[in-house]
Amino acid sequence: MLECLQSLLTSPGANNRNGGAVDQREDSDVNRLTDAETQAEFGHELYIDSTNLADALADCSPTRSLEVGCGYGRLTPWIADHGDEHYAIDLAWSLLSAARREYPDVQFQCAQAEALPFPNNAFDLAVTWGVLNHVPSDSIRIATREIDRVVASDGTLVISEATAGTPDPRWEYRSIEEWCDLFATRQLVWHTHTERDKEPFRDPEREHVVMKFR
Repeated sequence: MLECLQSLLTSPGANNRNGGAVDQREDSDVNRLTDAETQAEFGHELYIDSTNLADALADCSPTRSLEVGCGYGRLTPWIADHGDEHYAIDLAWSLLSAARREYPDVQFQCAQAEALPFPNNAFDLAVTWGVLNHVPSDSIRIATREIDRVVASDGTLVISEATAGTPDPRWEYRSIEEWCDLFATRQLVWHTHTERDKEPFRDPEREHVVMKFR
């Protein structure tokens, strides 16, 4: 797994499994998804995220799970391992291409959170990790309602988002209370604060929280 991620992050033009060259636009898209400055820092961030994810999903055994904003599949295998059938969406075709190549058993689709191409109650679990902070205020309720719509009433929703930090045009910081309001049809049953953003973002004000709703 780590070798795969290292290859994606550090090898422009590397050969893919079918012997062809990886599209350099794809490689560029992958690289811009991390603020880590070294491979060791990236590995540390991945360790923190995968550990927090494992804690959040410890009691989850979904039949069908959904990942909203999968990117190139950085956390996809950890989520997929918890269930029978895993779906993942992202807006970037180049990132989905990288993810499909590494995880052919996952059902990847190009879609956005505000218009999920799935029926009501389609999933037992939905996970979104560092994605909804990028959705602007005028669209966030549409996105959260869509996610809530496709997760069964007795299902689980796990989100990991920055709740505070130095103002940054890339992010919309929202407090735990605001997330509870956005997912008001469910209850916050567990949350934990994580140190994952403090090193790569060099921001001592940064706070990042993993939340589980049911």
